[in-house]
Amino acid sequence: MNDPQTHRLLEVPAAVEDHDTARTHLAKACDHRFPDGCIVLGIARVKGQLGAEVDRNAAAELFDRACRMGHPAGCFEQGVLRLDVKDDVSAFELFQRACAGGEARGCHNAELMKRDGRGQ
Repeated sequence: MNDPQTHRLLEVPAAVEDHDTARTHLAKACDHRFPDGCIVLGIARVKGQLGAEVDRNAAAELFDRACRMGHPAGCFEQGVLRLDVKDDVSAFELFQRACAGGEARGCHNAELMKRDGRGQ
């Protein structure tokens, strides 16, 4: 995506004063297959940032989109949400997928789950 405004919003979302514009640009980035937009918007939905209401289901959909686009951080974040609802099998698979994509946090969480006999 060649929209410099979107890239700027992705880099410093906490500093953006116009939250509606930030969310619009992030959604646009996500819709145009720029997975970082999905991830940043998903995190905003989990934490209630950028003026977004907390909505874990919407966040899960955004993380899933990023993961399906091949972004390992999307897989990791989706795995964290799966742990929150006690779905160890899905979380473990998502952490392994994140790890395979180079996301060290996914490797760490998958190893912890293996050690504890969870999700396998």
